[in-house]
Amino acid sequence: MSKTIISVQGLAITVLHRNQQDYLSLTDVARYRNAQEPFAVINNWMRSRSTIEFLGLWEKLCNPDFKPLEFERFKNEAGSNYFALSPQRWIESTQAIGITSKSGRYGGTYAHRDIAFEFASWISSATGSSGLGFSNSNNTEATGQSTERDSWKRSRKTCRAKAWKYAISGTAGSSTPHIHRFGR
Repeated sequence: MSKTIISVQGLAITVLHRNQQDYLSLTDVARYRNAQEPFAVINNWMRSRSTIEFLGLWEKLCNPDFKPLEFERFKNEAGSNYFALSPQRWIESTQAIGITSKSGRYGGTYAHRDIAFEFASWISSATGSSGLGFSNSNNTEATGQSTERDSWKRSRKTCRAKAWKYAISGTAGSSTPHIHRFGR
């Protein structure tokens, strides 16, 4: 497992490289919204029904050990006034692999880049900004090499395409497709 730091609008974002996958620090991204309590931003994002639906869909596509019954329970409760969900509780209950979280001084919450981009979109829409622009801190753009940003954009498009293909399915006894909507 190795770490890289990328610069995003003046913020340092830690990227863990694990099992040939990139996990971005949601804690670092959340500092864009609230530098004092980034964990509160993450927990607030996880209260939303659309977030739970997105996380559940990602896990269904990428995690064979995902527990769908626990996911359904969270999905039914999400969005209500009493619902609260921490990353640790999500991980422990559903055996999620898309998010990792550790408490303590060297801890933090990290998410697979597909999930981290969804979180960054939510942060950007919540702040009313034009978005978090990812740039590679070692400036590979100047050398003519493909940047991590371009790679992440392609990966995000691929994940969204898979998600929509999965979400559009035929219903039993019906010839018309049933579309599950994932709102923001």
